[in-house]
Amino acid sequence: MKHKKCGLMKERIRHILKEETKEKRIVRRMVENEGFKFASRVIGSLEKVHEILDLKGTEEDMMFIVNTILKHDLNEETCSIKVSKHFHSIQILVNIPLPNPNNPNAWINTRTEIDLEIKISDMIYKLGNGLVRGHDINVSAIRC
Repeated sequence: MKHKKCGLMKERIRHILKEETKEKRIVRRMVENEGFKFASRVIGSLEKVHEILDLKGTEEDMMFIVNTILKHDLNEETCSIKVSKHFHSIQILVNIPLPNPNNPNAWINTRTEIDLEIKISDMIYKLGNGLVRGHDINVSAIRC
């Protein structure tokens, strides 16, 4: 009788773990395809999304967070985005189009670049639930 209870308990644990893994896969796929903002609206909150995904702040997790946010949640016109690991931080280079690409002497307001750096940094911190810190963001205007 004792062995039967033990076997039932093990089966129940396997079932629970399988369900949790399935939920995690579904939410991760949703975040990968639609972004953190969308997933948090569907799931109920950003905290719940992070709880389900069980992101720990590893290098892999940080790259996942940053790449997903830049791909789906950043609503800015960009020419290119390059994300790379650098020691214990992440470097992000975002190139935005010149205000007037037909004018080779177009004056770039560096304030625009700084504002976008701050916006991206804040977005990554908030949507990443504080896991991504110390990243170096560089925004520059170029001719696309």
